[in-house]
Amino acid sequence: MRVSLIVDHPYRDLPGAVLLALRLCKSGVTCYLVPFNKREREVWHLAPDFVLLNYLRKNIQEFAKQLVEANIQIGVMDTEGIWANWDHYELTLPEDTDLRNKVKGFFTWGPQLAEIAEQRCWYSKKQITVTGSPRFDLYKNPWNRASKQFSLYANEYPKPMVLISSKAGLANPQFSTPESIINAADRTYGFKRDEYIERQNIQKATMSQLIQLANSLASSFPEVTFVYRPHPFENIRGYDGMIQNDNLHVIKYGDISGWILRASAVIQRNCSTAIDATLGGVPALSPRWIESWPLLESAEAMSVPCDSENILVKTLRSIINGEFDVPQEVKNKQKTVIDKWFHKVDGNSHRRVSDKIIEMLSKSQTSPKRSLCKEHAYGLHENFIGTRRNVAKVARHLRLSLNLPTQLSFSKFKTVKPIGFTDRYTEKKFSLSDVENLVEPLISSSLINETSALDPVEVSTVKEKDLIAPYQSESIVIAPSNVT
Repeated sequence: MRVSLIVDHPYRDLPGAVLLALRLCKSGVTCYLVPFNKREREVWHLAPDFVLLNYLRKNIQEFAKQLVEANIQIGVMDTEGIWANWDHYELTLPEDTDLRNKVKGFFTWGPQLAEIAEQRCWYSKKQITVTGSPRFDLYKNPWNRASKQFSLYANEYPKPMVLISSKAGLANPQFSTPESIINAADRTYGFKRDEYIERQNIQKATMSQLIQLANSLASSFPEVTFVYRPHPFENIRGYDGMIQNDNLHVIKYGDISGWILRASAVIQRNCSTAIDATLGGVPALSPRWIESWPLLESAEAMSVPCDSENILVKTLRSIINGEFDVPQEVKNKQKTVIDKWFHKVDGNSHRRVSDKIIEMLSKSQTSPKRSLCKEHAYGLHENFIGTRRNVAKVARHLRLSLNLPTQLSFSKFKTVKPIGFTDRYTEKKFSLSDVENLVEPLISSSLINETSALDPVEVSTVKEKDLIAPYQSESIVIAPSNVT
């Protein structure tokens, strides 16, 4: 059995995906970690039995439809399981109900999304499973031990450390431009253009005020290390020249759990990092005087409200001095949010997802149409455009008939990167060593008790035997080990 796991952004999604892959391997499944922005070329060359998508939205509906046509089962584990507005979520979904009906499993973070998905007929009750998200398992024993081990880079920043988390991906995007985001929201998803422009403007103001607050706090607490972490989809260059203190660092690196588990406090405004902090046992503070929109009520409910900078400074000082306890009112709200939006926060979400995927694979009576996958791998089903479209079409058919590398350029007679693969996606890449650095701590931490124990695995780049056509794959394989 072969499963492809789509990884959107390695800083946020890779550790949880690796943990899920390790659990699947225990059941004999070979897993392929596939970069989101390379998903189509990678998956067609791999021709797996099952693909776990990081979401199913309009921008990838054609790809999902083609997977179904090729007899490749698809499941959905949305990377964003909490939304401020369900109407906005619905706008992102494919209008093709037949496609959604063919999704084998829709895995949700908690009961709230599951209930809404069924009520609004996005998915049927049979398709929906409340599992929790594997990425949040990293805050619970034994996986929190592993999280600290594979984030040793954070030890370079002395304690006490305060993490300040930003969320300005619309105003300060890494992988697009502010204008292209507006266009995509309007044309692809049907959002109101004026609403998104307003949202961008508010994010610009929020970003500016939050970095000002960071500088002010760094001055007030010279003995504290402040780490300002932009959202994974933010451009770190947007903060050039804004840092005024030696104890304030803008760092966009590594999984968020490693930073949170070392922090004394997390400061954020309307960001889901407040939820991560709470799950990690770290108080989250919300500077309420900073404007933010749209309001993510779940994140705010998890946070200790601070209505002024003076209140925040006073609260932070009590935390640093070890004198702070989260108010009971906030604790009550936190429990309500966790019960509503999350499943059992017990470190076993990856196990529940794995068990369901294994169940789906065991019931499957079909196998991938390898010939169709091969045609997709050679690009025969892509739209041919431009004055040389006939030449391009002939070239692709020739590569297929001669079983040549799908990336082979006849004009240069060497393999080349496909058109559209630009350097702006460099941050979304992950390497063999990136995955190996996660695997060893996770396996060693799992051996604390028999129920969590994971088996040895083989981690490698994709080999020729894994592919249906010659290709330089960028996916990483995690497979059951031959070691007994």
